[in-house]
Parts: sequence; C-alpha cells; structure tokens
Amino acid sequence: MTFGTDPTPVDRTGTADANGAVTFSDLRPSSNTRLRAHEASCAYAPEASGPVIEVRATETLRVVRNGLRNYTFSGTSIPARAGGLIVSLYRVVGATCPAGVEPRDCPGEQLLRQARAQAEDTPGAGTYQMSVTFPVGDRHSRHEFVVKTGRDAQNAPGRSNVRSLLIY
Repeated sequence: MTFGTDPTPVDRTGTADANGAVTFSDLRPSSNTRLRAHEASCAYAPEASGPVIEVRATETLRVVRNGLRNYTFSGTSIPARAGGLIVSLYRVVGATCPAGVEPRDCPGEQLLRQARAQAEDTPGAGTYQMSVTFPVGDRHSRHEFVVKTGRDAQNAPGRSNVRSLLIY
C-alpha cells in the first residue's frame, strides 16, 4: 500500500509558518508512526513516503525482597503487545549502554534473566516479573540493575532507569 491508496483518515492538519514548518504538540503515538504532508490544494504523490517518528517502549523497574538473597524484579513494558514483549534484566557491571545497543556490544551490562510481559488484551497487560536468587558472594553488596527491550516493527528499543539494590 502506498500513501496514495492508504484509507487511513487524516489525523492532524496545520498551517505552515513562513519557513514551511508546522508544529504539533499533542502527538503521542504508541508505536512507530510514518508522517506525510502535502499542500492542501494538491494530492499526495502515490509513491510518497514520509519520515518515521520512532516511539521508544517505556520500561519501569521495581524490586521486592522475598527472602535471603531472593528478589522479584517487576514492572511494566508499555505499550503492551499481542503475545507480550520480551523484557531482559541486566546487572550493571561497568558502563551502561543506551537502549538498542546489542548485548554483545555492551560489556558493562550482564544479562541475568528474561521474561515475557503480559500480552495486550489480558489482565495485567504489559506487566512482567522475574525472580532472582543471588549467590552467597553477593550478600551485603550493592549492585545496579536495568531492564531493556529490543527493537521491533512497532517500537524503538526501550530501557528503564537504573535501579540500585543492596543485596542481603
């Protein structure tokens, strides 16, 4: 399908300023979105393709202590997806890497666990949780953790804030 045959209705209209720029402050797409523009008196070119706004998945990270060196890491991965999105938990062992950097190219983060977030249209859509029991050597030490998601057709890769944890 091309823009010329796309049945999607126009979502926003605006008037360009003297420099040809139009600004929209209320755009909050939940997935990657292609834009197109045309002069009001002209049709879209059938082969036209516009720029893509990449929308990063939003990740949250909470930690609850269950017992001796045992913790549950949980949070949300929004937007939720059909089938659920894979969420990866990393221990920060050096310099952190931005979302989208392949794990093999990020020696400062060590993969601990992965979980699948609850699928859209299910109770708890977008939520995930994973349990970790740390080795005895980690007791009474502080570590930092982050969760990440990969790039897919709908969203750019996501990354939570770093969470510091004293293991006991």
